Amino acid sequence: PLWCLCRGARGNASGFRLTSLNKLADTKSSVTRNTTLLHYLVEMLETQFKDVLLLEEDLPHVRAAAKVCVDQLEKDVGSLRTGLREVSRELDYHASLLSSQPHDAFVPVMREFHAHAVCSFTQLEDLFQDMKSRLEACAHAFGEEPSTSPEQLFGALDSFLTQLAEARAECDAARRRRDEEERRTRHEQELKKRTMERKQGSSLLGSVGKSLGKTNGDCNGHDASRDGTLTNGQKGEFDDLISALRTGDVFGDDVAKFKRSRKAKARGRDSPPRPVCREDSRERQKN
Repeated sequence: PLWCLCRGARGNASGFRLTSLNKLADTKSSVTRNTTLLHYLVEMLETQFKDVLLLEEDLPHVRAAAKVCVDQLEKDVGSLRTGLREVSRELDYHASLLSSQPHDAFVPVMREFHAHAVCSFTQLEDLFQDMKSRLEACAHAFGEEPSTSPEQLFGALDSFLTQLAEARAECDAARRRRDEEERRTRHEQELKKRTMERKQGSSLLGSVGKSLGKTNGDCNGHDASRDGTLTNGQKGEFDDLISALRTGDVFGDDVAKFKRSRKAKARGRDSPPRPVCREDSRERQKN
């Protein structure tokens, strides 16, 4: 906003010079070394004023206009004017000799050429003067001096458009790098989570395997590890483990819950059978 320019040493400022646009890329950030004020401007325009980034489409002839040299054009126009005057004097000289050479076609042909050339040159001079007037008006509109050359006026815009395109490309590349870094971080976190779940599952499998090899599963009075058979308690624990693997409890947050339920079932299987009273059996037989 313009009120930002009305403070400090330049308190009477109401705008900025076109050459100041090229200083945006020289103003670097104190936080990120490769970030400039122009990068910040591009990011703000992309989020709030995206149409402004199409500035180059609104100024398609700036690059060509920046290569125009008015002084050289003025010299070329002066050379054409001098040449036409020389042709006019040459025609006057040959016209005075027509009495001695009545069949010479030089004068009629060159007079016709000179007439067309003078007409075209007059149009060229008008266009040249119109160009100079428009250039002065354009310089005045941008707050520059009327004597500003096209190289200075449009050259500053050309340089800014180039820097703007480069900054936009760099912002796009930085955005792609950030997105790639975020995807890589998420992938690493997922891998770490899966690794922890596998470790928890492996530790649970190891604890179940140890419990299967203990003698608490030998409820039938023989060692299961010697004949290769599983006791009823071991089969129950193995079935619980298979069920947990299918449901995914061994890999989630319910590992402790699964261990507690497995221990409770093991205690239930290991408890001695309820003794049957002989009198109760007799009563059932009578009934």
